[in-house]
Amino acid sequence: MKSFKRLVLLLVALLLLTQLTPNYRKRILASFDRWINFSFCERPIKYRIGNIDSKFEITKETFSATVADAADVWGEQYKKPLFIQDDSGELQINLVYDGRQKIVSAINELDFEVEKQKQQLDTQNSTYEQVKSKLENEIKELS
Repeated sequence: MKSFKRLVLLLVALLLLTQLTPNYRKRILASFDRWINFSFCERPIKYRIGNIDSKFEITKETFSATVADAADVWGEQYKKPLFIQDDSGELQINLVYDGRQKIVSAINELDFEVEKQKQQLDTQNSTYEQVKSKLENEIKELS
């Protein structure tokens, strides 16, 4: 559908161009070319860092650098900068600590606690195995 639309527009433009003077023809062709080949990626999107909830425990500078690194990854793939940081940018990036983040934090805390208890259990198990081995050796010596 998109290519059909472009084809029809091209035909209409060609018909109109045959009726215009060369100077107008050049200006219209240039405008038409810009319109047909327009991409939102041609101009970088300006963004700014907004509010950062203190519960995230990250400084504005660290977060800003992290966002810039992520923006660079996108720009490298497109071979042009797609995002640039600008304090007057329309796109505002906020870190909001909401219910979802609270759940993620709780899961992370539980994971940490489970890992800590696993390490303690491994230590106890190792101690048990050493004592068991020692007792088995003593039993053999007594037999």
